[in-house]
Amino acid sequence: MDDDADLQGKSDEYISFGYLDPLLGRRIMDRLTRHHVRFTARDASRLDVASADIIDDVSWRDPYPRPARNNRIELLIHSEDQDAARKVIDEM
Repeated sequence: MDDDADLQGKSDEYISFGYLDPLLGRRIMDRLTRHHVRFTARDASRLDVASADIIDDVSWRDPYPRPARNNRIELLIHSEDQDAARKVIDEM
């Protein structure tokens, strides 16, 4: 896995493969490492609304949306390793 500092100069070489749950991202990154795929991951966590799903009803206990942390990572794959990464991820 590359450092964020190294990524600054090579940002055009890496392509985002989307945002993942950290636990799923860890499993994917372990497999990518075993297959020698170049990648990096960034913390893409942010504050979000805890009740962002479809709300059926609002209780008197929770009348307002509450902020909550949405933990996720952004997976970036080296442009030359895209096909290998897709193959590894599809096999999971």
